[in-house]
Amino acid sequence: EESVEIITRLLEKHGQGGPCKFSGKFQYHNGFLVADGQKAFILETAGKHWAVYAVRETGALSNTLTIRHTFEQSSRNLNHSSSRHTRHTGSYDFKKTFELPIHTRLGGGEKRLRITQSFLRSHAGSLTYSDIFSLLRHHRLQCPFPRFAMKRNADVCMHPGGIPSFQTTGSLVVEVRREEITAFASCGPLPCLSLYKPFWFTHNPLSWLEGKKSQELLKEFWFLREEFARYALQGRVQDMQAYLAWRDSFEVSLGKRMQQAETEAQKIDLSEEAFLTEKKVVSSKLARARPVKPRMFWAPREAWYWKKHERSLQKISLALTKTSQERSDLQ
Repeated sequence: EESVEIITRLLEKHGQGGPCKFSGKFQYHNGFLVADGQKAFILETAGKHWAVYAVRETGALSNTLTIRHTFEQSSRNLNHSSSRHTRHTGSYDFKKTFELPIHTRLGGGEKRLRITQSFLRSHAGSLTYSDIFSLLRHHRLQCPFPRFAMKRNADVCMHPGGIPSFQTTGSLVVEVRREEITAFASCGPLPCLSLYKPFWFTHNPLSWLEGKKSQELLKEFWFLREEFARYALQGRVQDMQAYLAWRDSFEVSLGKRMQQAETEAQKIDLSEEAFLTEKKVVSSKLARARPVKPRMFWAPREAWYWKKHERSLQKISLALTKTSQERSDLQ
């Protein structure tokens, strides 16, 4: 309740904004999953307006509003009487009042939401880490590499190159218990290619997450994973099935060893090992993939997208390098 109060108070005072992509002004309202070890809330917003309800069993969000007639709290300035939907139906509908249908359609939010809600309901009471990983890697069509399930915004794991072009840029799984919080992070795009690395909120910092050089390490790792994802989609990475088999096996091994990690030092070591092992494996794959030419014959739209994407990455990489150098000079 306190987290919901803080978010909504700041929202009503300052509003929201900012682009949701590298370039351009594409924006949309934001939704939040707020949870602790006892309760969970879904909070949805529209500008400075908001509505919230408590999750009873399972809940999910996507690129679409879900709150309609039933919610427990709402913003003070939410004027039900002026809603165009209320005037037509006599019943206030938060989704109908504020949703932009074109955003929902282009983003594939309704389709992804049905997938996640159905999955959670069918696994209620028996969810495992592997189940959640599988959901976040979901593609409706299981096509082989390299062109598998590309350009489908209805996939939970979204791949770039279509119209419009969206990509899952990062993925996080959090298990909240009263006594402990356990998290898994991809630290890179495309969950279907990522290793979920475990970490905990420890007193001593993880060097790659909270250390003095953590920002540089994470930026370097994200760009490494982004390059790996790009080359995998272009068919330049060899033995992808062997890589995926290794990833799945290593995740199972991490899960078993997590149960045995009792001390903080053991947990930190396990997190560090997962991060460094994936970095080593991906770096080895990339060393062999870089000289290989793309195997795909891009359609004009895809060729244009990837050319633009490469230019954007080069600009960002140069900017990050300059920022890191300036920080080093100041130190």
